[in-house]
Amino acid sequence: MTATKKIIALMTAIVLAVAALGIGIGAYATSQAEKKSIGQDKALEIALSEAGVTAENASYTRVKLDRDDGYWVYEVEFYADGLEYDFTIASTDGKVIKKEIDGRKVNAVVSQRQSSEGQSSQQSTRTDGITLEKAKEIALQAAGVNSADAQFTKGKLETDDGRMFYEVDFYAGGYEYDYKIAMDGRVLEAEKEKRPEYSSNSASDNLIGVDKAKQIALSHSGAPADGVYFEKAKLEMDDGRTYYEIEFRFGVEEYEYDIDAVTGEILSFDRDTND
Repeated sequence: MTATKKIIALMTAIVLAVAALGIGIGAYATSQAEKKSIGQDKALEIALSEAGVTAENASYTRVKLDRDDGYWVYEVEFYADGLEYDFTIASTDGKVIKKEIDGRKVNAVVSQRQSSEGQSSQQSTRTDGITLEKAKEIALQAAGVNSADAQFTKGKLETDDGRMFYEVDFYAGGYEYDYKIAMDGRVLEAEKEKRPEYSSNSASDNLIGVDKAKQIALSHSGAPADGVYFEKAKLEMDDGRTYYEIEFRFGVEEYEYDIDAVTGEILSFDRDTND
């Protein structure tokens, strides 16, 4: 081995050793922080209480111990009533450091140092505007579709450039409808697309329905119905076969299913961990 190759090999070994040492130190620091922390369950309880949301009405996506600006905190994320909540909770005393709803900051950031001195910043939280159910009514009325004839595939509060709106998707009578409804009830965008697979005359008149497809996916995954957040529940067609595309999240797990729309057979399944 030449001198140059020896130097390269030595430098590579040093880099790998330093990286391994860093990983070990990081794992040790996390372990020590967990011993001094309030725990994930308590952090989640505090976030739910601060949001005014009951555990039964929330779908959890993440409760994770992390470092923020030199302090150990719990990052808590969950969904409820069409809203996404993001909390930063001090790991040692449970103080609410930061709170956001759907990416919109609703109260001032309170530093951990201020919290330890007994100082806090409180601001009432309120989301103005119509409810998700009202947004669905507006979309149906704009489309000229009766609620009994529609199957909703999405109903979610979104934000874009600081503007909040409801994204409402449904299908009826062989068409797919996509609407964006402003918080004051205005229709911001509307799309209508002909989809033969959504017609009651196509494939079969005995489709199991999106709710049944959700149940099949949940039963297979083992996730509780009241603890998941559905990101997609949609009827699709490929190579003449009609199926439901189901995507949902439970904790840090993300699930994707394709369910045969007639038989209920699970055509494909995938689970991924989102750290």
